[in-house]
Amino acid sequence: MTATGRIAVCGNVLPADTPEQVLAAVSGPFARWAAALRSAGGPSPALGLAVSAAAAAAFAADPAARRRLQAALAAAGVTVWTANAFPFGGFQGDRVGPRAFLPDWTDPARLAFTRDVARLLVDLVPVDPTGVRRGSLSTCPVGYGPAAVADPRTRRHLEGAALALEELAAATGVELALGLEPEPDGGFERVADLASFLAALDAPPGRLGVCLDLCHLAVVGEDPGAAVAALAAHHVPLAKVQVSAALRLAPDAPPGTMALLSDLAADPWLHQVRADDGGAWPDLAPYLEQRARPSSAVRIHAHVPLHLAAPAPGLAATDWRGGLAAVRAAVAEAALPTPDLEVETYTLTRLSPTLRGGTLEEVLLAETLACAEAAA
Repeated sequence: MTATGRIAVCGNVLPADTPEQVLAAVSGPFARWAAALRSAGGPSPALGLAVSAAAAAAFAADPAARRRLQAALAAAGVTVWTANAFPFGGFQGDRVGPRAFLPDWTDPARLAFTRDVARLLVDLVPVDPTGVRRGSLSTCPVGYGPAAVADPRTRRHLEGAALALEELAAATGVELALGLEPEPDGGFERVADLASFLAALDAPPGRLGVCLDLCHLAVVGEDPGAAVAALAAHHVPLAKVQVSAALRLAPDAPPGTMALLSDLAADPWLHQVRADDGGAWPDLAPYLEQRARPSSAVRIHAHVPLHLAAPAPGLAATDWRGGLAAVRAAVAEAALPTPDLEVETYTLTRLSPTLRGGTLEEVLLAETLACAEAAA
């Protein structure tokens, strides 16, 4: 916990498809990162727990497995107050693409997954400095594309999730908010549109909110301060802020930089592209195929390390520090609670050395310290 809020790193940087994978990540790379963070005098180590649907169901059904997870976290000196319930499974697999959004919120399997993660989270969330056990979990922006937004099943399942969180709070005293995460080409791209949708649902107050991702805001061109103001206007919670950076490509980038982007396009994830002049591409590969001396810079949905401002000629990280400052100013203006922060650079294991800038633990440490400095 810092003077300005809690900071965690998101666990989706490593495979989390089974309880064994989750435990191995906690006991291995995250324990080493936590030790290095303490040695560097950084904030108290916290992990944004990542679990697949299968792992969450296994933990939910096995009290002994939950105890092993609690013991591993304690041994690593890591707390958990948030979880990532966006990817259903296979997020660190060979090819993810739009499948990361499936099942969407039209499917009861998405609701069941969310409930399992929430049940797991209530056993882990510590008491915060205000004396409350408070946390969050994030999920997809309803679906990929607009179809799921208009489906009545989406409304029913989200309202069911809110009711489940309300019942958990009554039974355990743990206050959880579910944060839907706007993303380029998602059912909701912009925070303002999602806030309006959530405010119209019949749900207990404070349970359905927004996970605000700075990378995604930069790609779609939404002003962070205006996004927070929209949440305040609709009385929708800011569940957490994912501190992340996208890539900005100059129109005159040299061939070596374009080769880096070709390598990036081959990784498992979507890299939606938006141009300053209004152009849009659903992924990086189609953009690279069509690129012919573009007239404007483009923003690429590619989570890159926070501490690397300009990894290659003509290529720069988007201004996440300015985005975070704008969020904090808008939060103060609206008299909202201090936001929790989660560093999310899930691409680290697949990035080229130029775009990564160190080993996994080194980069996680550098990112956490950079986030803490920006939030101070």
